[in-house]
Amino acid sequence: MPPAPPNRPRTTELAEALDRIMNKGAVLRGDLVLTVADVDLMYLDVRILVSAVDTALKAPHPPHHADNTDASPSAPPSNG
Repeated sequence: MPPAPPNRPRTTELAEALDRIMNKGAVLRGDLVLTVADVDLMYLDVRILVSAVDTALKAPHPPHHADNTDASPSAPPSNG
């Protein structure tokens, strides 16, 4: 009986996964709440974009959220 083939190293799998994430991009979103003695002291809404720079530059930009009060840098200046 021939010996079983060796398993592929995990570093190759990790490298392939990172390559795919960098080429396609991924968004991680979560909520963090700092609580002391059942009192919420801080709430963070976290959004992280993981991507290669050239992939991020090629992607269409998402629309701005309604709660975003900053003016878009591509918006024309107002005449008033």
